[in-house]
Amino acid sequence: MDCRNSSSFNPGDVPVGIPELDYRVYFSTTGTFTVWVRGAGDSDAGGANDSINLGLDGAIAYRINGVFPQSDGYAWGQTVTPAGATFTVNTPGYHVINAWMREDGFGFDKLLLSSNPTFNPTGISSPESAAILLPITVTKAGGSFTLSWVGAGILQSATSVSGPYTDVPGASSPWPVTPSGIQKYYRIHE
Repeated sequence: MDCRNSSSFNPGDVPVGIPELDYRVYFSTTGTFTVWVRGAGDSDAGGANDSINLGLDGAIAYRINGVFPQSDGYAWGQTVTPAGATFTVNTPGYHVINAWMREDGFGFDKLLLSSNPTFNPTGISSPESAAILLPITVTKAGGSFTLSWVGAGILQSATSVSGPYTDVPGASSPWPVTPSGIQKYYRIHE
């Protein structure tokens, strides 16, 4: 993300018309998370053009700022405004991590969330998390089946386990299936 303007918001604000990147993240549990950003600014050591607004589910949570001087190249930072701010996830499942432009000359290449408040990334740090495959629960009633899943995934079907898979139009959980004599395979696509 390369920021080209300056915008400051307060926690809880919902920015409108500001450049934004959104990351859909699956949280298996609730909790409090610290967010680290690996970024670089075009500022001098005095600290300008080196901050980013971060949010959860469309609302600003806090700003990370003042830790990305140009001479350092890409570096990890978590100096938050307001001090001590964290992300609190109150429900398991999918949530959206938002990154909003704040100052021109700032860019980032990684966001890292940790439930361990003492975690301190170094170097490039951990590889990105593997995709979570959502299970499909199958229940049988008479000669029919019902497919159920959690989340906003899209039900897809194929006549071979290797595909090709196509979206099942209008499918939502729970989804009734009546066998038709042709083998079918189902999956949830993100």
